[in-house]
Amino acid sequence: MTWHKEHRSDDGVMRLVVDSPVVRHVEQTWPEFGRDPRHLRFGLASDGVLPYGVKSSSHSTWPVVLTNYNVSPWLASKKGFLLLSLIISGPKKVKNIDIYLEPLVEELQQLWTGVDDVYDGRTERIGRDRWFTLKGVLLWTMHDWICPSLGVSNIRDLRIQHLLDPMHIEANVTKSLIKRIFGEKDGKPTRRACEEFRVHPEAWIQVSDGGIESLPPAPWILTTKESPRCHLRLVSTNEMGLFQDGSNNGH
Repeated sequence: MTWHKEHRSDDGVMRLVVDSPVVRHVEQTWPEFGRDPRHLRFGLASDGVLPYGVKSSSHSTWPVVLTNYNVSPWLASKKGFLLLSLIISGPKKVKNIDIYLEPLVEELQQLWTGVDDVYDGRTERIGRDRWFTLKGVLLWTMHDWICPSLGVSNIRDLRIQHLLDPMHIEANVTKSLIKRIFGEKDGKPTRRACEEFRVHPEAWIQVSDGGIESLPPAPWILTTKESPRCHLRLVSTNEMGLFQDGSNNGH
């Protein structure tokens, strides 16, 4: 658990996580992490997976994994060192992931505060107290959520809070855009958003004298003449392998 302390770069070149400005910021802001290398440094990651190897929209599986940066990088991502904290599984993709993360957040908060009477069996070799208070810090999160909220005390004081996955975000935004221009993802929530942000007033929901709501034609939806031409272009792009179904390319 002290590998990161013993293998830091001394020439100013960042080769390991421990060489990053984020770790230096943590140790300067909370000196106890610099004094005792046994305190844990974590990264939290999550992404959707296909557990059965078949692309399907009928099931959603999201593992949430903690990476332990105290150990060497070739061990941190190996089986036995990755900490599978929870699996969010269900028939549909979760819209509010914060609810499922609450138990994990509570445990991370407990580690941040400190866990007393932790036994260190290697103290004879490293010359430290056998019993000590173990603390843990979450360095960052890795995901493709646009705006996650994680209620760990230290997260808002970090220089980098989230490591976003631009490849997945790009793909998700592109797919959503294509569905919208073809009219597949158009509805009242979209029109209300336009009204809230005061854009495209011609697309706002219209209410008749009898209180019946209707959706006027949206300017972003392709016309009957434009739609086939755009579809052909997308098909040709897909045949080139740039936008294949199931890939993470959003180009």
